[in-house]
Amino acid sequence: MEGIKFKTIRKIYFRLLSLGYSDYSSYDSGWRATVSGDSYENDNSYASANIINVGGSYAQTHSIYPSGDEDWVKFYAYSGNTYTIETFTAGGTDVDTVIELYNSSITFITSDDDNGEGRFSKITSWSCTSTGYYYVKISGYGGSSTGDYKIKVYQP
Repeated sequence: MEGIKFKTIRKIYFRLLSLGYSDYSSYDSGWRATVSGDSYENDNSYASANIINVGGSYAQTHSIYPSGDEDWVKFYAYSGNTYTIETFTAGGTDVDTVIELYNSSITFITSDDDNGEGRFSKITSWSCTSTGYYYVKISGYGGSSTGDYKIKVYQP
């Protein structure tokens, strides 16, 4: 259709403007948009977890959106090694994250809320007891905190 322009307002939001009209009257064009969150979606379960490389420079940017969203990542860990998992700012957002660590059988190991900088989370110096994949679930505190964040897994 001629005259339709998409304008980016925020990373995942946009407004549809109809050029050539002098007012902003309500009109249902029948168009619908799906907001997908971030480039790692669909990562809302352990089965669809994306691999995150271990190392301080391998941070991934994710988004908790909409309320109740959860993101999952997995990493390969070696028995006897120590790992730190943390979320941190993705450029000004202040989402209140909660992180939970699970083994390859999706058995809960440990979690953290607010041990990182500000309202971000950090599992510090976790000691791996069995080589294999481990899963991290990231959610917004209380299921209602939303926004962008970064996550990394590294050996201290």
